[in-house]
Amino acid sequence: MDSPIAETKAPIPSNPLVLSRHIKRLGYFLKADLVGTCHVPTSAYYSHDKQGDPIEPRYSNAVVIVMRKELRAVRASSGHDWLGDPISFQAYQHLALVAETVANYIRRLGWEAVPQYGPSFVNRYMVQLPPLLLAAGLGEVSRAGIILNPYLGLAFKAAVILTDMPIVPDKPVDFGLQRFCQDCNICAENCPSKAIPIGDKVMYNGYETWKLDTKRCASYNFTNKKGTMCNTCVKS
Repeated sequence: MDSPIAETKAPIPSNPLVLSRHIKRLGYFLKADLVGTCHVPTSAYYSHDKQGDPIEPRYSNAVVIVMRKELRAVRASSGHDWLGDPISFQAYQHLALVAETVANYIRRLGWEAVPQYGPSFVNRYMVQLPPLLLAAGLGEVSRAGIILNPYLGLAFKAAVILTDMPIVPDKPVDFGLQRFCQDCNICAENCPSKAIPIGDKVMYNGYETWKLDTKRCASYNFTNKKGTMCNTCVKS
């Protein structure tokens, strides 16, 4: 249950830099692997929820939390066996705990906060997470069409807390992934559905990117009789 927003602001510094550092430390105290902050562009909001109701882009700030997948399990998996869902849901469960706790804490300080987490079929999302991961400097877009972190690769899940609490946004990063992915095709070569493209980027929705064939990827996931959700690109 969501805790109510405190009627008065907590007697702590209202400096955005101090608040950002404070909330990040809370995330790390709760065993998040990475925590970032960013402003939320209007384009990151979905236009409607799953019931067809319009979504109002009310929150301009976000705390972004990253939780790694269990690397030993990833290594033990073939990438498309029965370990896919357990590996993902272990991270999702921890993210749910951290996101709800951080959101409740922010509300107790006197600001609004709405957690966004869980698999895509959970009706929890007002925003898309990839743009916020980019804005918070937690990765770059990879050839696989997924945000890749320089420390965790693709082996992570993410959650977001939307808030009106003042924050200092982190900045996007460039650690050379675009040049690396241009030459490296390991994820594409190992993709059992051949959904990851080999070759140069294309223009898609106004962006230059490697366009994942989402229908081919999803079709393989739903028809794979020897496993659950595919994690082969993550393993690669």
